Amino acid sequence: MMRHCFLIMLLWPFSVDASIQLSLSRAQCQPGDVVELYAESAFEELRTFELKLPQHEALHLVAHQRQPVLYADGIYRQKDIWVLQAKKVALIELAGVVAIIQAGETISEVKLPVQRLEVIPYGSIEERFELELLTEEDP
Repeated sequence: MMRHCFLIMLLWPFSVDASIQLSLSRAQCQPGDVVELYAESAFEELRTFELKLPQHEALHLVAHQRQPVLYADGIYRQKDIWVLQAKKVALIELAGVVAIIQAGETISEVKLPVQRLEVIPYGSIEERFELELLTEEDP
């Protein structure tokens, strides 16, 4: 299987304490829907950070948005957003996402938690909605 990586430069503290937050905008979608993957950090010093995001056969990278670094109350905050499109029905596990943190000549790698996305077939959401409506109206 061929793997591609998207390298992203961020600012990061060197104290590697699993303080990077990686999350999806939602846990469930249908083929063709877009989902956002967020990487957020809060740090006290400026450092470089690269994120390796392996390509997944059931996802298509639509866009990447880097928000500017914000400094408030002695903390630097950074947020990056990846817009991904689901290509097929699957239970997708975004595994193997790695943060490479560099402070001067020192480089560290941190494996980030697996993110899961359930891509369900068409009709599933409508059927659930209909069942919820019937359940709510029943005495």
